[in-house]
Amino acid sequence: MLSRVSLIVPLVILLLAGCVMTTRAHEHQMAEIRTQLTAELNTANAERSTALENLRLAEKANEKLEQKLNAREHTAVRLGAEAKKAAAELDKLRKKYQGFDGTLVTELKSVPGVTIDQKGGVQVEGVSFEFAGGELKPESRKMVQKVAAALAERKGLICVDGHTDNVPVRDPETKKRYIDNLGLSLVRAASVARALVDAGVAPERLVVRGYGSTKPAASNDTQEGQAK
Repeated sequence: MLSRVSLIVPLVILLLAGCVMTTRAHEHQMAEIRTQLTAELNTANAERSTALENLRLAEKANEKLEQKLNAREHTAVRLGAEAKKAAAELDKLRKKYQGFDGTLVTELKSVPGVTIDQKGGVQVEGVSFEFAGGELKPESRKMVQKVAAALAERKGLICVDGHTDNVPVRDPETKKRYIDNLGLSLVRAASVARALVDAGVAPERLVVRGYGSTKPAASNDTQEGQAK
């Protein structure tokens, strides 16, 4: 009986040792799994935090874009209203011009050499001045008087604009009196204004402007254009 027992006890000890080793390996494996899961969880939480922050920033950026869009829509509505108002005023002015004191346009168009542009500007062809001077020639004075007859009884400002070609003033006497084309254009415009006043246009209605060669009334490429 004793010999049988002595054989069984070592076997039991070996089995118990095997169980201990298996348990430790299992715990070590479980610890590694827990460590890995913890790391993955931390990574997931970090990614979630980053995603939430990106979402917050995106919502904030979208809010700013909506504010800009609303502001631009408001501006577009305002500009549309202003454009509509300007169009109405332009239409009103156009109608006023078309019926400009009833027969004024008709009267002016009946004067030979007179044309009227879309802005209501009266252009008189063939008005000439003394050579290198600012005084109207007699025949040109008569033409200005015809225009004055149509304007005298009306109201509103009249701008008399003087223009020259682009050829510099070279004549010593002319240069001495008018200095340059700008001065010459201003003196010639003043001569026309005086002719209008002499024909009955109230002087307070007149505005005299000289542009010299800065705003050519015609092309400077030909002698005909320079004469105009």
